[in-house]
Amino acid sequence: MKNISKKYLAISILPVLILLYISITPIVTNNIGKEINIKGSIYPNIGGDVSYVNYDINKVAIDRAPEVYSKYATSYEKLGKYLNKTIYVLLKENQGYYEVDYATFDKPSDGVVYLKGKTIYIGYDGEDKYNPIEKAYLAVKYTLDESVNNKQIDKDIEKEYMNDKDKNEVDIDVKIRLYKGYGLVKSITNNTNTQ
Repeated sequence: MKNISKKYLAISILPVLILLYISITPIVTNNIGKEINIKGSIYPNIGGDVSYVNYDINKVAIDRAPEVYSKYATSYEKLGKYLNKTIYVLLKENQGYYEVDYATFDKPSDGVVYLKGKTIYIGYDGEDKYNPIEKAYLAVKYTLDESVNNKQIDKDIEKEYMNDKDKNEVDIDVKIRLYKGYGLVKSITNNTNTQ
C-alpha cells in the first residue's frame, strides 16, 4: 500500500513542478528584467475580443541576419533547414527605442540587450516577391504576445482607428521587459501620444 501511495504522490507532484518551471521565467523577467521601448503596429478588432500586434523587430533585414539567409534567400529547398531555428536578435537603442542591430545563431554574453526567437520565413517588402535581395527580410517570432485582449489596449488606439477608416493598423509604442532573451510585454500605447 505504501508503494501505491508514493506513486500517486509522485504523479500528482509532477504537474505542479512543471507549472512552477514554466512560470519562473515570466516572474523573473517581470521583476528584474530590463525595460525597453520598441515600435510596432496593431490591427484593432473593434467589437471583437482580441487585436493583433506586429512588432518592428519581427523583421530582420537580410543583411543583418546570418549570412546563410542571404545566400539561400531565393532557394527554398536549401533554405528549409535554416527555418524554425533558434536565433538571437541583438537590439540597439536609437532615439529612445530599441531596434534590430543584427541576428546571430550564437547566444550573446550577459549584459547585451537581445531577444531569443525562431526563424519563420524569408519575406520581401513590396508587392513583387522577386524583389532584389536588398529588400528581403528574415521573419522572427519571439515570446512576445502577438495578440492582446481588447480590454488591455489603450482607448486612444481605438479612437485613432475609428477616426480614419482607411487605416487598417495603428502605430504603437510597446514597453517590454527582457531577461536573458525572454521578452514580456508590459504596455501598449498609441504612438501619437508620445510624439
